[in-house]
Formats: sequence, structure tokens, C-alpha cells
Amino acid sequence: MTESIRLYTAQTYLSSFSKLSVPSFSSVLSDTYTHTYAPSSLVETLNREGYPDKSAFLDHIRSIARLMTGFPVTPIQMIEDEKQNAVWAWTKSKTEWKREVIDEDNEWDYKGEYVFMFWLDESGTKIEKCVEMLDSWATRERLLILSAKARENIKRRTGEEFDWLNKV
Repeated sequence: MTESIRLYTAQTYLSSFSKLSVPSFSSVLSDTYTHTYAPSSLVETLNREGYPDKSAFLDHIRSIARLMTGFPVTPIQMIEDEKQNAVWAWTKSKTEWKREVIDEDNEWDYKGEYVFMFWLDESGTKIEKCVEMLDSWATRERLLILSAKARENIKRRTGEEFDWLNKV
């Protein structure tokens, strides 16, 4: 059986995390793309509900790429809904930190689970909307803490400072 274009598009999006490839993400996002985080209990911790447009989301990917060489997201199960022109993906992920952001003081291993819900355009080749259900505990108790430490290490080593996940 041939894979549907919707599943192919969703898999392209997910595989783009492995190298944090802005061109790869951009190729499957519609010009009207929006990205929403859930659940609401974690959204408050993130201080961000998501990204209102394609440009803001791609800036977020560029920001992550300053800390990581990749953030591989691997599908565990994917479900396609032809009527809603949608795909749901239950996934697992891990971080691949850049050498210059890690130190010996922390355990840098991070693994999480996420659910991505994608709604696509009529052609099935562009994602118009994504709702990303974050791994609440792992994000709050590991990923955000490690990311903050990585930013501190960059600042200490280079003097460079940047905001990540601050409201724009």
C-alpha cells in the first residue's frame, strides 16, 4: 500500500527535528501556519501558547538549533483522518546537545513523548495548523532546566545572551 501524501507531509515535518532543518520545516508549512502548545497547565510554565505564524515558528527552530544539533522525533503511531484532512502522531524524542553548551555538572540526557495533531491544506502537502501536546513532566522538570543551563553555559563561555521561550 502506498503511503498517503498527508502521512508523508507529517513525517517530513517530524523528521525535520532530527537536524533542526529550517528549509525542511518550511517546505511543509503553509503560509498561514499556526502552532499551538498544550496542555494549558504547561503553557503557563512556558510563558507561550505557541507561534502565531510560520515565521515565528521557524525562528523558534533557529533558536533551538543554537543549543542542539538535533531533536529527533520518532513516530510511535500515526493516525490519518481523511475527513478532517488531518494526521495525529504519537512520538518519542531525545535531545542532541551541541558540545559547547554542555558541562560536566549535569546529566544531559533528555527523552520525552509528544502528540502532534496536524491539519493540512487541500493538497495534503502543507500543514496549516499544528497542536503539539508536550510531555508535561519531562518538559518542565528536565528540558526547560537543561535549556536554561545550556544558555547559561553559552553566556559564560562566549558572553552571548539570547532569550528562548520568552513572550514576543
